[in-house]
Amino acid sequence: MKTRISFSRLLLLCCLVFSTPSVIADEQQDYKNWCKQQESIADSAVMTNALQAANQLRKDYCLQLVLEKAEIKNQILLLMSDLDALLGENSTTASSMLNSQEALFQKTAELDTLSIMTTPSYIISLGDLYRLSEQERQSCESFAKAKSVNATCKLALEEFKRAYDFAQATYAQPFARNTYGELVALGKRWDRFAAESKAQTSLELLINGTMFNRANDDNFFQAPPDWQLVALHPNLVIENVPDALDGQEVKESILMELVGADFWEQDNPWLPTGASIVALNVDRSGTSDWGYGVGLIFDHAYLLGFTHHEDDQNGIFVSFNILKAFEDKREKLRAFKEKISF
Repeated sequence: MKTRISFSRLLLLCCLVFSTPSVIADEQQDYKNWCKQQESIADSAVMTNALQAANQLRKDYCLQLVLEKAEIKNQILLLMSDLDALLGENSTTASSMLNSQEALFQKTAELDTLSIMTTPSYIISLGDLYRLSEQERQSCESFAKAKSVNATCKLALEEFKRAYDFAQATYAQPFARNTYGELVALGKRWDRFAAESKAQTSLELLINGTMFNRANDDNFFQAPPDWQLVALHPNLVIENVPDALDGQEVKESILMELVGADFWEQDNPWLPTGASIVALNVDRSGTSDWGYGVGLIFDHAYLLGFTHHEDDQNGIFVSFNILKAFEDKREKLRAFKEKISF
């Protein structure tokens, strides 16, 4: 049985296929332009913490460090703690607003916009209307005066509205589905890079971040690097020199990876993920303290290698990378993404 395709359908199919890359590129540029329009808000006399939190959320969002809607929602609703401080500890208004937005998000994955009315009474609109009690209003005035002698409750609420609106606009940014899907997938790959790649010192973050940004003039939608340079990286080490004096064969010390490389996406546990040239200093009687050699990196954290000491003694070692336990993953990603140009 023959299938007949009309010329018009064939033309439509060709248009869809060849226009898709252009559409995605346009969506990406729209998203970059949106990030560039207003990267931060300033001029706060009272609600400084709320404005800083809203600015950090926008920055992390445009750097693709925070993309999941649930995480964005959590950071927005954390602003309610600033409202709670403004209206008084255990404010019923602040807690009611928080609970209603949590419920709304669970039901619709949306968040309400906020508005403030100060005449004839103080009312906050966030889905529902919330009239401030006299105690909450007095607390608001006292909080504002404590921050700035000329500040008022009205000014504080207006500043909170600016912070909330800026954060909520980050959540509601209307970029297209294709761009969002690409960003989330890319964000998850960066999260894997932060979690699985070899821990980096401040020096290594500076070097690798600089190399990455120089190699990618426009790295807004750039995947993480395939490898990282290892430079002056300290590790705990246990070395065994079989020909050392009795009782001196096995010693613990600090090993320095002088220079090397690690490939974070190599996840076969039986194959090395990288290699380094190493130096170590071990206090051992009858053998030169200094040893130099090479080590193979396994699982981005462990080194197995060979050392040669200055008195022709040879050793083998196993090294453990303790920096991973103290590494800040978010700061690690910022080292690679802070120089993104919108």
